[in-house]
Amino acid sequence: MYLLNLEPGYVPAEYAGTSADPKQFMTEKEIAETHHLDLIDYFTFFLQTPLDVVVVLFFMMISVKLRDRAAARFRKFFWQTG
Repeated sequence: MYLLNLEPGYVPAEYAGTSADPKQFMTEKEIAETHHLDLIDYFTFFLQTPLDVVVVLFFMMISVKLRDRAAARFRKFFWQTG
C-alpha cells in the first residue's frame, strides 16, 4: 500500500529543487506517465514469483508426459533420453 500511495514526482524535502528533483527536468505529464509505469512495475514485480511457480509446474507436468511417452515408444534408454 505504501508504494501505491506515493504521489507522482515525490522527493524528500531535502532533495526538492536539486538535480534529483524530477520537476527540474520533466514536465507534469512526463512525471504522471512515469508514476503510472512505476505502478505497473510494482504490480508485475509482486506477480512474478507466483507466475514463475505456475510456469515451472506446467513444464514439469509436460516433461513427465513426454518421459512416459518416450518410455512407451522406445525400449533403449538412449532414444528415450533423446
